[in-house]
Amino acid sequence: MKMFTLLIMDWVYEVFFGYGMRLKNFIFTSLGLLILLTAINWFFRDSFKLMLDDKVISSVADAIYFSVIVVTTLGFGDITPATQIGKIFIAFESLVGFVMFAVLTSIIFKRIAE
Repeated sequence: MKMFTLLIMDWVYEVFFGYGMRLKNFIFTSLGLLILLTAINWFFRDSFKLMLDDKVISSVADAIYFSVIVVTTLGFGDITPATQIGKIFIAFESLVGFVMFAVLTSIIFKRIAE
């Protein structure tokens, strides 16, 4: 059973990241992460109180827009969380975006250096 678990973990790592961080795998991982964060922001919009013009966001497009803006660390501020848990999660989401940018920079640097 342990060997099977290790094989599954190895396969998941290869599919999402690839050994040596392939750009194609990075793009798929980034899109998957963005979809996951968008879904979390959409389903917990009332808990996070993601406010746009003094109302909780009301469309999936708003959730996608907000997720992209936070992950790219632009943070325009037109949609903001009003609860403590929302602020903590969105801060974590922004840090994830920062790490993803650092990984992308590393991949590009390795390609240039080769």
